[in-house]
Amino acid sequence: MSAKTVQHLDTFWELVDEMLNVVLFVLVGFQVLILHFTWTVLLMGVAAAGFVLLARFLSVGGTVVVLRRFLSLGSQVADRHIIQAITYIVAVLSIGVQGLTFPRLVRSATATPRHDS
Repeated sequence: MSAKTVQHLDTFWELVDEMLNVVLFVLVGFQVLILHFTWTVLLMGVAAAGFVLLARFLSVGGTVVVLRRFLSLGSQVADRHIIQAITYIVAVLSIGVQGLTFPRLVRSATATPRHDS
C-alpha cells in the first residue's frame, strides 16, 4: 500500500474507534439510569476498582519489566504484520466469546440448584 493509503486507513480506523467508544459510553450511561446505588455499593465499587487497578499495574508492570527488550514490534521484526494480525484475531475472538458466553455463565451461576428426589 502507498503511504497515502496507509494514512487514510489509519485515519478511518481511528474514527471508527472514536465512534465505537462514544456508543459504548452512551450505553454505559443508559445503564446507570436503571441501577440502584447505596453508599455501601458505592464504597464496595470504589474498593473493587482500586484492587483491579492494582492488579493491572502489577500484572502489566511486571510483564513490562521482565520483557522490556522483547515487547516492541519495530519495523526490523520479520513478519511483523502476521504477528499483529494474529494478535488482533485473538483479541477480537476473546472479546466476542467472552461477551457471548457471559450471560449464560451468569445464569448458570445464579440458577437455583435443583434437588432431585
